[in-house]
Amino acid sequence: MVGYHYLSTPVYKSIKEQLTEYDVFYFFPKDTIASDTNFKYFDRDVFKSRDKNYIELEYDPPWFRGIMTWHLRYKLHKLWMWIVWIWSFGKFKDEIDKVISKINPDILLITSDLFFTPRHISVSNPKIPIVLIQPCYLDLWEREYRYGLIKKFINYIQPHVFEQQQYFGMEIKRSVLLVWEKDAYEKYKKMGRDVRKIINPTHLSIINNADFMRGKSAVALKKYFKISNNKPIITIFTARYTEIHGIEYQQHLERSLIKVILNLDNRCNIIVKIHPNEDLQYWMPVLSDVLNSIQIIQNTDRFALLALSDIMISTNSYSSLEATLSKCVSVNFVPGISQIGEDFCKSFDVNSVVVIRSVDEMIKFVEDYDTEYKFSKFANKISELINMILGYNQNHEYVGNIFKEILNPSND
Repeated sequence: MVGYHYLSTPVYKSIKEQLTEYDVFYFFPKDTIASDTNFKYFDRDVFKSRDKNYIELEYDPPWFRGIMTWHLRYKLHKLWMWIVWIWSFGKFKDEIDKVISKINPDILLITSDLFFTPRHISVSNPKIPIVLIQPCYLDLWEREYRYGLIKKFINYIQPHVFEQQQYFGMEIKRSVLLVWEKDAYEKYKKMGRDVRKIINPTHLSIINNADFMRGKSAVALKKYFKISNNKPIITIFTARYTEIHGIEYQQHLERSLIKVILNLDNRCNIIVKIHPNEDLQYWMPVLSDVLNSIQIIQNTDRFALLALSDIMISTNSYSSLEATLSKCVSVNFVPGISQIGEDFCKSFDVNSVVVIRSVDEMIKFVEDYDTEYKFSKFANKISELINMILGYNQNHEYVGNIFKEILNPSND
């Protein structure tokens, strides 16, 4: 099922590719969460034309018509839109039920239980097994459950519209929870949640796809990304952390990235990859002083981008893990470490090839890489990290085996 398209699509493709004994369908319910991102950037037409197992809800709910309530200027207009939204959930539920009845799935695989659709299906179709798979790093730090009274009131009027708590994996308790990250597994065990450790099928696909891309002509990849020289290629994956760490931290991070770019301009090709869930218009003024020194990309084949890159720089991001699996030198660059602390960064550091905490250190690393290191110095470490991430030696299970267990339960 489509959640955030950029997280659920890799899961769908990897499951379909690896578990060929199953008929795997990709259902796009046009849910409320991620509606803006999915409306703008999800390649629905590509799936419609190329994938016979892609199923899309025919009904366009009011939140999936290109107008978000938070984009509206006037409070009365926003209030009216919220009323329309809530009223529309009755029809939305009926349309969801029709599709699920038509598909009649043996297993419902989801990438989040905080979306409305899986919550509704878990109640309306209690006999369908639900499997919840960890698609990326999880937001399991302590935080407030926001607008609790309002959500409770709306759920009284229209059940299941809002989640009842704030943590991934804790909303649909009957779901089979599959995680690949050690820290997440341990946190769920402490929370009393049944959880299973897996070899993430998406990670296996990342490795295979990256190898395929690296096998392509370097000339062709450079042409695709409009690079015409032999300088090292640095990609920077941006993100906004204001909601988590505050505006001061975010501004410090942005200033640090600008300094790095300005100092490396003549030595490297620099590509800045904007997060698919963020507004490009936010980043254009932030990067205004370096627009002539970089290439900005938002939606592209990230495996091709990582295959092309010598170094990938990100900050406490799942993309660093993807880069490691793609056999790229991944750097977890956290210049504002004093503001957030080392503990927050541990799970991101452990899956990165290099950890850097200052602008000067970042600049020196790239300079040394160009003249001394090259990829060969990191090859052994990358191989060790890949084995650790996949969990081969940590009793991690294959998802296919778990599916078989669900579909053919033991009588014991």
